[in-house]
Amino acid sequence: MAKTTIYKGETVKLNVTILPEEAALNRVIYSSSNSNIAAVDSTGNITGVTSGTAAITVKSEDGKVSKSITVNVYSKVTDVSINSGDITLQEGETFKLNAIIFPDDATNKDVEWSSSNSDIAGVNSTGLITANVIGTATITVTAGVGVGVPDSQVQKSIKINVIASLEGTQIVFNPSLKIDVNVITGLDYLDTTVKTMKSKISTDFAMEFYNYKGELLNDSANLGTGSKILFRDADNNVMAEYNIVLYGDVNRRRKNK
Repeated sequence: MAKTTIYKGETVKLNVTILPEEAALNRVIYSSSNSNIAAVDSTGNITGVTSGTAAITVKSEDGKVSKSITVNVYSKVTDVSINSGDITLQEGETFKLNAIIFPDDATNKDVEWSSSNSDIAGVNSTGLITANVIGTATITVTAGVGVGVPDSQVQKSIKINVIASLEGTQIVFNPSLKIDVNVITGLDYLDTTVKTMKSKISTDFAMEFYNYKGELLNDSANLGTGSKILFRDADNNVMAEYNIVLYGDVNRRRKNK
């Protein structure tokens, strides 16, 4: 076998030389220490099943002679997603992004974050965005980076719209709601309608409510984790954006923290 690292789904042939030559007709038996990681058939074909390490052993039928090799199965990154769509932040606000790597058993889950303009919105190595000055920037996550068997790098991006910091009196929330930067919690999960949420916010801005799919909601619709509120001025500019986390949400949709 020319290599001991194979890709998930790849099959390679384990070539065995039997000595002495007069023993070549003797049957050999192949086995894997973990066939869920690397499986081997009766002819020595090894198939990578999932990421990990397994020992492949070949032994004589009488069990007197055996040899083993260690096979590393490498699962390549096929996709990456970000736990948020495009967002609006006020100057000085921060927002934490998380990268979700596919498949779940990907060997290399290292990612790199970058900003198209860190003067407007910077991002650190953990995905924490800091809104610096008014403007628009693109935040990109790149998966399949680092050491090991090279992956075909996969990228995803979102846009960050940084707006001027609002005065505290421009949007006032009912004390029953808990506000952490641009995340709202504290909504009674037994009464989650848009109408109820509106009654808990005082502002001159127009309010738009969206569900986690990005669909515009009417007053009778229910809010859930992943819903968001957009506040627009008279010129239809987005002046603020808040994400809702509803504890007790049985659907357990994505949480924007």
